[in-house]
Amino acid sequence: MYAWEKDWIKRHINEINDYYDIDLRCETEEDLQRNTIILDIYENEDAFNEAFIGWHLRKEEAFKLLSSEGCAMKIGKVCIYFNEMNYESMRKEMIAENFN
Repeated sequence: MYAWEKDWIKRHINEINDYYDIDLRCETEEDLQRNTIILDIYENEDAFNEAFIGWHLRKEEAFKLLSSEGCAMKIGKVCIYFNEMNYESMRKEMIAENFN
C-alpha cells in the first residue's frame, strides 16, 4: 500500500464503512495492512477499469458494473473495490483472536 493510500483511507474510513456497512479501523499499522487485503484503491476510474480487464469486462464498463452491484464506490476521483470474501475471512480471524 502506498503512503497516499494509507492517508486517504484514514481520511475516508467513515464513508467507506457507511457505504459498505462494515467496521474497518485505521488505529494501528496492522489495521491498515488488513485494509489493503479488503480494499483495492485506484487513483481514478481509468486505473480501476484497467485492473478489471481480465474479468471479461469491457474496460469502460468495469466500474459502472461493479458499482451497480455494490462492490465498488467512488469518493472524489478515487475508486475503491471492496472484496467481501476477504473482509469476511479477516473478520472471522479477528473474532477468533479476541476469544483466545
